[in-house]
Amino acid sequence: MVTSQSSNFIQHCYLLRSRRSIGVDCDPEWFEHEAYKSQCVQCGRVRPDHFPKPLDQVVAEPPKASWIHTDNLLGGFIWRRDLLEILRPWLKDCIYGRVFLRNRGGTSELQAWATCYLKPGFELFESRGRLARHRPCDLCGFPLSRNGATAQRILVRDIQPDRIAMESQGTMFLHPKIEAAIDWKPFRDAYRGKVKLIDAPEDGQCLPGDPDWAPGKTRFADPPPPDQPQYIDDPDDLDPPVLYD
Repeated sequence: MVTSQSSNFIQHCYLLRSRRSIGVDCDPEWFEHEAYKSQCVQCGRVRPDHFPKPLDQVVAEPPKASWIHTDNLLGGFIWRRDLLEILRPWLKDCIYGRVFLRNRGGTSELQAWATCYLKPGFELFESRGRLARHRPCDLCGFPLSRNGATAQRILVRDIQPDRIAMESQGTMFLHPKIEAAIDWKPFRDAYRGKVKLIDAPEDGQCLPGDPDWAPGKTRFADPPPPDQPQYIDDPDDLDPPVLYD
């Protein structure tokens, strides 16, 4: 995670993904026998000991040509290769891999698609608002957002004009200067939703990258009492929903 303070007084960044991404399925045999070697099969985060090897993935169906990005059981690491080439100057500390299609006809590489993951330890935490609650992954212990987009807030320090931020499952977040520098006309399916930035964490938790954090010192806030809802629909803390056609 980037921890340097930003000198840019910005109030939002851009979440980047495909409008129509409904996901593709992993190849079942690959998922059962190979996926665990590179990713946590519980939360989808790339295993730290896999770095710096490429994150090759095998899918059971090809992504639709209009998409720029797609999810599968292990997160949203699959992107259109031509878009990644344009974003490459801002994708610091990233490793690229290949995407393969396996069906009755055999296994073939999908040349138009590639994977991209960020060096473990630099992941962005996208939910740091006052409603956010993180919990450890049951398998690998990585902090996962429990309230999701209900409390989607990002720290200003993590959004820089010279690099693209990425959360643990592959979604990218762009500084406004980066978003403005790209010609999006060839990528008409690109959804660029605004996400509010805050100066400091409001969730009462201590996560990697916070000033008081040290290895093994992640602090999770107490969960809400049983008689309180896990999700709080406060209009001040809700972002417009990501809509898919």
